[in-house]
Amino acid sequence: MNLPLLAFGMFFPRCAGLRVNGSEDGSVVPAPEWFTLYDTCASLQEIWRDGKHQYGGHWHKRTLGEVAKGEDECQSSRVAEDVWESALSHIGGKKNFLLASADEQVMSWMQGEQFQSLYFIGDSLGFQQFRSSRCILEAAGWSRMRVTGFVAQHEKTTLEELWSRGGRSILVSMSWRAWLREVPDLLDASLRNASLNGRVHPSKEIVVVALHAHYNEPSMWLNELKEFKAWVQIKNANIILRGPLPQHFSKPDGTYRGGCTPNSESSDWRRSAFQDVIGTSMPVLHVFDFIHPMHFAHARNHGDCTHYCLPVHHVINAALAALLSGWHQ
Repeated sequence: MNLPLLAFGMFFPRCAGLRVNGSEDGSVVPAPEWFTLYDTCASLQEIWRDGKHQYGGHWHKRTLGEVAKGEDECQSSRVAEDVWESALSHIGGKKNFLLASADEQVMSWMQGEQFQSLYFIGDSLGFQQFRSSRCILEAAGWSRMRVTGFVAQHEKTTLEELWSRGGRSILVSMSWRAWLREVPDLLDASLRNASLNGRVHPSKEIVVVALHAHYNEPSMWLNELKEFKAWVQIKNANIILRGPLPQHFSKPDGTYRGGCTPNSESSDWRRSAFQDVIGTSMPVLHVFDFIHPMHFAHARNHGDCTHYCLPVHHVINAALAALLSGWHQ
């Protein structure tokens, strides 16, 4: 299956201040309970309680549970509703993807198949998107049947979970990687072992590459984007590349440390290089514009203006579902 080369941004024109309504009387459709009560998700609570695995790097060997909870929790109980309303007000157009149910989102992942594989490769923000996908499966009434492996920061580990419902199954996997240069070898190994690792054939597997936060040198980011693009084109690989997410540190482009602030403009060197190099050369999940106003939705961790609490990742996964629905139609 050759996937069309779509730039996701074309589906979501920026219409700042335009409120998308889903009811005839013009009222804003409220967020579903699983979205606002995100912290009741059983699989999320499970990771938050993980005291066995260590999560290294700049977190100084804290447990996986401590780090994940600090990244996923919102700063107040109101934030999830504010994320929902902010997303609705900035998306505009006919593609009102937030109003898709959890079940509709999962069906878009399935692409009409009885068995599917959804594979996330990314850094800690990619891991959050993976955690969000599990909660969406729960909300849609799917059951987790098998768990293999685990995820640890800066370790080449992979977590695989098999979820089932009504005769359908989906293998949802996460491999922690910080650098684009590490992805080709990982996917080449997956291709070689397709018949052994329980995934569908890579021509049908949905692979989401979601990493950017560890690049602090513009030239490295630019060069690795170019090399990754060349590899994808040579391999004709079926990959969705998620664009960089905005940061809200105190500098104008949001990329330096300080308090989280609503930046007055959205320039970002990672984003600019991404747009210049990647363009429409592969399927892209552009989410920068409608997440940029969500400066209020960063993680509970003090001074963390990079990670977003989990409802923001629910929005990102809703956008992913909208993109995949376009493929299957």
